[in-house]
Amino acid sequence: NQRSLQQATPGQPGVPFIPQIPAIPQGNPLERLCVLDYTDPASCAGKAEIIMNPGDYFQMDCAARGACAQSTTTFQYDTSSASLYIDAVVFSEEYAGYGATIVVENTRPGNQVVLNKLECKAPGACQGLTIILKNADLNELDCSDPNFCSACFIK
Repeated sequence: NQRSLQQATPGQPGVPFIPQIPAIPQGNPLERLCVLDYTDPASCAGKAEIIMNPGDYFQMDCAARGACAQSTTTFQYDTSSASLYIDAVVFSEEYAGYGATIVVENTRPGNQVVLNKLECKAPGACQGLTIILKNADLNELDCSDPNFCSACFIK
C-alpha cells in the first residue's frame, strides 16, 4: 500500500498530517562573516557597509585579527521588515572591532529592534568601539575582561 503524501488530504483516515514549517523570508541576510586579517585588502576593516533588514537570528562575526577594525556597519530596518532582533555581533580576535562603529537604525514605528548580544572575546577586541542605537536596544554585553572593551561607548 503506497500512498503519496502529496495526494493525501488532511483529515483523511489513516493518513498522517504534517503541518508546513514557516519559511525564513528570502532576501533577509542571516550572517556577515569577516574572517580576513586587517592587512588583507578584501577584509571588512576600514569599510562602511549598510545591511538592510537583516532577518531574526542574524549574526555578525569578526573572527580575525583586526577583521572589522575602523569599519562602520549599519543595520537598517524599514517598514518592510518584520524582524525584531539581531542575534549577535561577535568580535572574537585581537582588535577585531578596534575603533569600529556599529549602528542599529530602526525607522519602523512601534517595536524596537534588539541586539541580543555583543561579545568581545579577546584583548582589544572592542577597544574604541561605538554602538549607536536608534529605536533599538542592547540586551547583553559580554566583555569578560576590561582590556577587551576599553573606551567602548554605547549611545
